[in-house]
Amino acid sequence: MKQQTAVEWYFDKIKSHFEHDGDLFEVACMTYAIAKQKEKDQLIYAVTKENKRCTQIANDAVSIITQDKEKLFRPDETIGEITYKQMFEI
Repeated sequence: MKQQTAVEWYFDKIKSHFEHDGDLFEVACMTYAIAKQKEKDQLIYAVTKENKRCTQIANDAVSIITQDKEKLFRPDETIGEITYKQMFEI
């Protein structure tokens, strides 16, 4: 079974209340699409921010231990997108 985001779960529970009215259902679907994109953006931002924080901690440790700037880690700017796809686009 595919994992659901909170927005997917919520829309799945409420959509039957809007299906009887075409215009209302269309608005609900548009709102769902906007909420889904915002949720995706928030997850990507959070994972990417945490990756940068962890990278900085690792770099601080490497700098203290080796004093070698060539061995520093680089944050993965795509980690948030990759994580989202692994979790919800299976």
